[in-house]
Amino acid sequence: MLIFKLILLLYGISSSVYCAFYSNYDFDTANYFEMPKLNDFDDYDGCMDVFKDEAKYCYVKSVIKPDNSSLFAFIKKFSNRPKQHFRHDKLTRGICVNLCERLIKSLDKNEVKSLYQPEFNNVGKKLTFDFVNFPNFAEDREAYNVIINQCINYKLMKSHNLSAYSSLEYCRKQENQIVPDFLDYTFIVLFFLLLTIIAASSIYDEQLRIANIKSLPTQVKPEEHYKRPLAPIYQKFLVAFSIHRNWYILSAPTRNEIRDLRAISAVRIWTMIPIVFGHAVWFSIAVPLTNTYWVDKGYHVLRSMIIINGGNLVQSFLFIGGFLNSFMLLDYVDKNQVKGIMVFIKTIIYRVVRFVPVLLFLVLLHATWIHRFDDGPFWDKFTVYERQSCRTNMWTNLLLINNYVSGDMKCMIHTWYIATDFQLGIIGTALILVILNNPKRQNLLLFGSVVVSFIISFAQFYFKKLEPILILPPETLRNQLIGGTEYDRYFYDFHSPTHLNMGNYLIGLVIGYFYYQKKQASEGKIRHRRSFVLTILWHLSYMATFLLCFVGIYFYENDMELGFFSAFLGAFFKHIYGPILGFLLVGIFLRYGWVIPKLYNYGMYRVLARLSFSVYMIHFSLSSLFIMKNRFPVEINNSMLTCFTAAIYVISHGAALFLALCIELPAHVIYKTIVNEIIEKPKANKDVLFSKAEIKNSTTKL
Repeated sequence: MLIFKLILLLYGISSSVYCAFYSNYDFDTANYFEMPKLNDFDDYDGCMDVFKDEAKYCYVKSVIKPDNSSLFAFIKKFSNRPKQHFRHDKLTRGICVNLCERLIKSLDKNEVKSLYQPEFNNVGKKLTFDFVNFPNFAEDREAYNVIINQCINYKLMKSHNLSAYSSLEYCRKQENQIVPDFLDYTFIVLFFLLLTIIAASSIYDEQLRIANIKSLPTQVKPEEHYKRPLAPIYQKFLVAFSIHRNWYILSAPTRNEIRDLRAISAVRIWTMIPIVFGHAVWFSIAVPLTNTYWVDKGYHVLRSMIIINGGNLVQSFLFIGGFLNSFMLLDYVDKNQVKGIMVFIKTIIYRVVRFVPVLLFLVLLHATWIHRFDDGPFWDKFTVYERQSCRTNMWTNLLLINNYVSGDMKCMIHTWYIATDFQLGIIGTALILVILNNPKRQNLLLFGSVVVSFIISFAQFYFKKLEPILILPPETLRNQLIGGTEYDRYFYDFHSPTHLNMGNYLIGLVIGYFYYQKKQASEGKIRHRRSFVLTILWHLSYMATFLLCFVGIYFYENDMELGFFSAFLGAFFKHIYGPILGFLLVGIFLRYGWVIPKLYNYGMYRVLARLSFSVYMIHFSLSSLFIMKNRFPVEINNSMLTCFTAAIYVISHGAALFLALCIELPAHVIYKTIVNEIIEKPKANKDVLFSKAEIKNSTTKL
């Protein structure tokens, strides 16, 4: 009953916010459908099947030439809300060149000449993306730009009495025109080498199991073999890629598992669902749509804000990263009684080993063969772009600096989070180690770091003139592959930089630090006296995130003056998710509520959490491939997005299982073997011998 009342309260607050901030925009539906279609594509398969080897299909961008008509006046007025509406004077067309040539041949020559619209007011600048590594890119533009311009204008003049300047982005034929090169063949060789190593390692591990069973007097269950560590070092390396053993590592409970951390795994898993959903929306808007009305109107609807502002949910991951870094590092230091520079170095190397192998595999896949998986009228819009950008900038991904450096071409854009998390891990680990070596200044260092983060965020918002929330207009999402767009500015200045994502990470670090200290002082179980007020605040904590998304309607409906107050709001929003999530998690740890603590403490979260990194890495690729393979402009709606998200979420876990078993876990096993057996074990043995020698010398002297 309490939860139900709180939901009603939340709905009432959201409605009040909506009524207070909503600009009461009059959406002129009748005139909306009088505008030319934003996206119009010839039948791709029909073009390819009819004309076969002679077929040529081009992806084209057009800009309507201004005139004095009432229709263009409406187009200009409607497009003049750039944060909420598509630019309806900029059209996307899919043209079968063969049909276009037939049309032009059937027209009078004088009429054909009058159809051509030359470039005006430099509209061609950044209208299209230059696919420089696409075969015959320059030749196709030279050969077909004029005739395509005329075909598009023929239809525009006939239907709307308008004309437009058009420029093709790329053309494709029936067969893939990109010839495999050295990097393509290198990836194939490395991939089959990986499969060979996996097969050999699995077979070797199975032979060891059979040999062990024969040598033992009693029957041993198969899983017992994988539970026991192998003694010789060379065997540990040889079974590192064993599918059987890695499956056990993935699914088996961790020794001395900390039950509290299950809830953190649950938050991470539940947060992944809206992130996948958000990327599904993002890619759906990036491709040509049939029902742009749904998107244009959706930016005026309050409930849409939970999707449009869903990018803020990534702050949950950053908070969890800070909490876990603090909690696990303190636990490691207490168990091993070390807190020097080697702990810092080992932590950084561990994170590199965890991130880079999977990242390298996927970056190479995007740079080589991903464009050959399918085809379609706008398939190359993503896949060839990824091939080009990853070949140019994969070094920024592998060095984990692509959240700052990529220029106009971003390879696997979602991996900005991996780079940011890695850099924050360096900062957080260094801060905890400094505190452990200066315990009297822990409060100053911990809370001071959060204050410094707030000041840095405020300065960024103030001097860069940024809106307090991440603004993702439909037009910039639609043109996200064209460098220099407003989205690029907000991506590098607002969304991806480490210094602007530091706040919630550090708040997670602080809460993790004090929670661990409290847990240790209470000998593993914190006793807490609940109160009615804290119970209410805890329930509000998991609702407040959604309320913050709804507040975004104000910034889309209104142009806020950018200055001191907007900068303060921006810094506030960049730091508010940490306290909310901290309250939520600690409440779950202390068993607040009834359903949620149980929901967040199932053992199944262990396996799903271990797959979460690989799921995050692969879901972006799968989402893009699924949506880009369409033959016609996509119809976007709630049911389509829900089914799309569910399919990607499930399939991503299957693909992530391969990445985890074959790349992520083997890399971790090899790293752990090197550290434990080659570095630490000889050192420990040397220390033991040294201690024995000291005792012997002391005894002799006595």
